Amino acid sequence: MRTREAAAFCRLTEETLTTPMTAVDYVFLLQSWMAFQGAEVWDRNLENLAEGEHEVDCPYCGVMLTIVFGEEGHFASSEDYANPKAQRSPLRPIDPAQAGGAVQQLYRRALADGQRVVAHGLPYMLGQAVCTDCGTELSVLDRRA
Repeated sequence: MRTREAAAFCRLTEETLTTPMTAVDYVFLLQSWMAFQGAEVWDRNLENLAEGEHEVDCPYCGVMLTIVFGEEGHFASSEDYANPKAQRSPLRPIDPAQAGGAVQQLYRRALADGQRVVAHGLPYMLGQAVCTDCGTELSVLDRRA
């Protein structure tokens, strides 16, 4: 149950999200908005949208994969991806409409607020990846929860 104060902060944050700002500022404000709503997983993970990468472990072999989405491209790698010889596997974005729940809410919110970069990154950040070590396909969304 949300307190009166949290509800007030949520409302103020919601109003501020509609004002023009950088994608980085928007992501951190969006993260706060989710926290005020009590969405614990999202209040900790949205900052990765601003960073353009995050890590998940492979459910089969346990290797840490860097999930990259943004200017560098959209891929997963268990190696230092700055190395041009690093093996990369392309990401497949999730369909926010089919993901439902908070994913769909975040996606729609970013589009409505004119934050197309954020909206574009979210489906890749939470999509499907293939482990570059063992070839296991995994849901990044499932590994984030």
